[in-house]
Amino acid sequence: MSATLSLTPDGLLHGPLPTLGAATAYDLLKSHAELMALGPGVMIVGIVVAAVVAGIAIKSFIQWLTKHGLTPFGWYRIALGLVLLIVLWPHRGTP
Repeated sequence: MSATLSLTPDGLLHGPLPTLGAATAYDLLKSHAELMALGPGVMIVGIVVAAVVAGIAIKSFIQWLTKHGLTPFGWYRIALGLVLLIVLWPHRGTP
């Protein structure tokens, strides 16, 4: 049996979204008193700002991916892997 993650809306509904939703709900229940002390205004402003910033970030990232593709990311990962291999490889004969 293999575990796969589908990024279709149906796959997201059966994969990470329920888990993230449950973790968020649990955290909200644990922090209920602290959140209520802030008042609803602070919560609403935080939610709106987070939604706007998330929308801008996702739109910008999709535009960048459309223009450049995943090739720069691939080369970055290869270069980083080589650098880490050189830096972390045990050097024999050095104190």
